[in-house]
Amino acid sequence: MMLRKLRIGTRLGLGFGAILVIMVVVAVGGTALGKKSRDDLATTIEEATAKERLAAQMKALVLEQSAVMRNVGLHSDIKSMQADEDRAKELGKQYDGVLERMSKLQLSAAERGIIETLGRIDKELEMPFRQALGQATQFRNEEAAQVIMTEIDPQVQKSLAELNRLIEIQSKANQEAIGAARAMGDRLAASIYVVQAIVLLLAGLVAWAFTRSITVPLAEAVSVARRVAAGDLKSKIDVLGSDEAAELLNALREMNHGLTGM
Repeated sequence: MMLRKLRIGTRLGLGFGAILVIMVVVAVGGTALGKKSRDDLATTIEEATAKERLAAQMKALVLEQSAVMRNVGLHSDIKSMQADEDRAKELGKQYDGVLERMSKLQLSAAERGIIETLGRIDKELEMPFRQALGQATQFRNEEAAQVIMTEIDPQVQKSLAELNRLIEIQSKANQEAIGAARAMGDRLAASIYVVQAIVLLLAGLVAWAFTRSITVPLAEAVSVARRVAAGDLKSKIDVLGSDEAAELLNALREMNHGLTGM
């Protein structure tokens, strides 16, 4: 009934405009949600990759530092020993820097526990290395080698074991995060499809309502005109609304009254 108070042109404009607005809202919303889902997936993969890369870098530094420490007990001149000492210290600084960067990332309880263990092992290596270096500089290579084998190597193996466990945890977490992000993307896509189906249904209902508000009164006007043409001047013509169809019915009613008077 409310639609019959509007002009047909206005009614059509409102109908098409409403459908267009709904479709634009759905398209923009779907695009925004899709972008957010992709950004979340990219962020998850980036964080997981960053942790795996840092863990691999730490493992490489541990292996290289271990090799340098072993070489200390093999040299027979002070200069080479000092060069290895400097290199070991430099590798230790790099390791500490990577360890600190890792600790600032978003870590699980298990990952943080491994990082704390690695930091503790790193500190425990300082004293045996200095002891081995001191013995090597005194050309007590056998004693230095003994310290390296009994005190340094076991700590290095502990570090490598912890790093391997850390890499395994991060790889598993990475796969789980990717799987969760994909599942979220699938749910989002399904939700968008459902919303689009609802929008199509609403658009169909709007189109049906607006079309019916135009075709029904026009069909009534045609029916009245045919009755008048057939000579039936006694039919009652009810006029509802103020649109073009109502004006046509009103004109037919006046014509009917005029013909009845004649």
